[in-house]
This record gives sequence, structure tokens and C-alpha cells, in this order.
Amino acid sequence: MKKFLLTLTLFTITTITPSENPNPYTIKVLTPEQMKPLLPFVANLRVNIFRNYPYLYDGNIAEEMENLEKYAQHNNSALAIAYCNETPVGFLCGSDLMHYSVHFENSIEDLFKSGNLHAKNYYYCADIIILPEHRGKYLAPQLFDAIENYAQQKGYTASCFITEHHENHPLKPHDHKSLVPLWNNLNYQKSALITYATWQTYQLDGTIKSEQHPLIFWLKTLK
Repeated sequence: MKKFLLTLTLFTITTITPSENPNPYTIKVLTPEQMKPLLPFVANLRVNIFRNYPYLYDGNIAEEMENLEKYAQHNNSALAIAYCNETPVGFLCGSDLMHYSVHFENSIEDLFKSGNLHAKNYYYCADIIILPEHRGKYLAPQLFDAIENYAQQKGYTASCFITEHHENHPLKPHDHKSLVPLWNNLNYQKSALITYATWQTYQLDGTIKSEQHPLIFWLKTLK
């Protein structure tokens, strides 16, 4: 089971001199055929970043690549890549929610029906990771904009993502910053819809065990 770490910081304005490149960053959305060369980049970031709070996920490259290759075979999957000049420095994965729902332990269709929603209308924003040295550069909103525009072109009328639900975890860093302001700025609303997934999880004593995690959906209507 793959997790969806969303560890970004808010944009801060900095002063640049005329001699500096005013915007070295670009965003590009890759279709399934185009994204294949970037899958190792995605897999490595997932393994290295997702082991931290809040997901504490014990992953490996071989398993990541196997799952990403399956993800890249779905026609409506997309990969938004943030480049600094020509170097990839972050990404946001997207896919059809119903196609991705096999990763969850309860019926997503029934879950959404319970909230008078239609899961088939939703495009799922899965993993978003930006390299630490490139955070705070307004890349997260641009990645979301790119994926949401792609979703609308594909006919989806709403988008969503999930976040881990264990605010009082003993491994939560004392300086951990809430990302709720970012999600609110992106016009996502926290819902009452909760799904579950189980993965190999780092424990307080350093061991690893299989553990079930509650995951909360955040929802947005696309205009």
C-alpha cells in the first residue's frame, strides 16, 4: 500500500537581484507514456520521504517500481513534475479515484455514497513530494493546478486527496507544522469520509510492524 505524504511549506516571498534567474521553476504534466523515465525518481523519493512522520512507511524500491509501473498503465493517470531548470525536484501523482480505490480497505464507492457524493466524478491526487531544498517556492499550488486542469480536461468535476489521521502520535516531531492552511488556500475542504489502509510501519522502539491507518478525505469541486 502506498501512502500520500504531503510535506510542503507555504510560499515565502524573497527579494532577488536582476542578475538572478527570477523563476527557474517549470511544471509539466506527463501522460502515462511520458512518465516512465521519471518513475525511478518518484520511487526513490517515496521510499526516503514516506518513512518519516506522519506515514512512517517502510518501503522498498522494487515494490515501489512495481506499483508505479501499474499506475503508469492507466490511461487517466498523470504525473505533474516540478523542474528547477532541467532537474526534477518534486512531483504530484494523479489518477482516477475509482481506479485507485483498490488500495483502500473499504468500498470507496459506498463511502462516497454515504456522503451523497459520486466517487466516479473524483480525480485522486495521490503522492506529493518536493525536495526539502526546494520547498517554500510556491510549487505545491502549481502542481495542484496542473493536475486539476488535467483532470478537468478528462471530464472530472471534483478532486480529492487523503491525509493521515493521528495527530497525537508519539513519533510526531515537536516542530511539525500543520498543512491545513495550505489545503485551505488550495480550496480543499476536510470531509467526514474516512478510509483505511495497512502498511509496514515504523514504531517508537525502532521496530517495524503491519499497522492499520485511518485516512481522511479532503474534497474540492473543480470549476
